[in-house]
Amino acid sequence: MKALSLWQPWAALMAVGAKRIETRHWSTAYRGELAIHAAKRKVDIEFLNECPEAADALSCYGMWYGAIVAVVDLYDVNRTEDIIKELHGPEILFGNYSPNRFGWLTKEPRQLKNPVFTRGFQSLWTLPQEIESQVRAQL
Repeated sequence: MKALSLWQPWAALMAVGAKRIETRHWSTAYRGELAIHAAKRKVDIEFLNECPEAADALSCYGMWYGAIVAVVDLYDVNRTEDIIKELHGPEILFGNYSPNRFGWLTKEPRQLKNPVFTRGFQSLWTLPQEIESQVRAQL
């Protein structure tokens, strides 16, 4: 299974289904199951004050760091210039939709009941077999 590390609260927003598009400066040909890893880095989440929907979505979800927190299905990748025309609601606050970037479209978020702690990596990476087994046991 492939994995992608995201900073919090973006990983948690994907886990609860409030964030469906991950924006990156690079595209990928990969499609399929994607484990969402919450990186250890902590960032300022003041923007949540502007987005009560996100704060409500996260209110019952733990803010884990350094762990796989969910699995989503990556089904398409489009240029941000094309995606932004169709965006409504808080999703626009959850990504960088500047020109010349890519939106990774996801669906079917599946939260893990218990985070699976593991080291993350940059770019797309492959889960070690023992970690994948722990993740799959919760799906």
